[in-house]
Amino acid sequence: MQTRSEETRLIFLRGNAGSGKTTVARRVQQLYGHGLAVIEQDMFRDITLRETGVPGPLTRPLLATAARQVLDSGHHLIVEGLLTTPRWEDVLAALAADHRGRTFGFYLAVPFDETVRRHSTRHKATMFGAAEMREWWREEDRLTCLVEETVDHTSTVEESASRILKECGLTPGSGCAL
Repeated sequence: MQTRSEETRLIFLRGNAGSGKTTVARRVQQLYGHGLAVIEQDMFRDITLRETGVPGPLTRPLLATAARQVLDSGHHLIVEGLLTTPRWEDVLAALAADHRGRTFGFYLAVPFDETVRRHSTRHKATMFGAAEMREWWREEDRLTCLVEETVDHTSTVEESASRILKECGLTPGSGCAL
């Protein structure tokens, strides 16, 4: 089932835990304005469904359904999360194939030690630590269904967000004011 708008942008923002996905996605949303939604994998898994570890049977279809609804409403969309290739590539490939607008992928390439350092500054630092992050770590976990642009660990949040908007053809401040 294709999403109806050819004008919408679907953006996948992936990377390891602590790489800055949520921070960058939220900054892109702030810069653009109303009309660009962010779906956080962690929100569905940790908050909505209260799952830990491997996503349960509802996370994948719930995220995919929400993404389709957002795109069908005419909003641009960032789907962000670990979204590891073995567990998520089929879902992301189906979303990309069904999306009539343009689809983009960005991969935050941040070294392990830097993800641990960044994680130590977040509220989630009490929920898990370096040992768990090491277990989840996937070196260069790239999609095969879509070319993902690399966002280097030296890129600031502001630089990363501005680059994503530019490469996706979105103008900062062009969303509707709330």
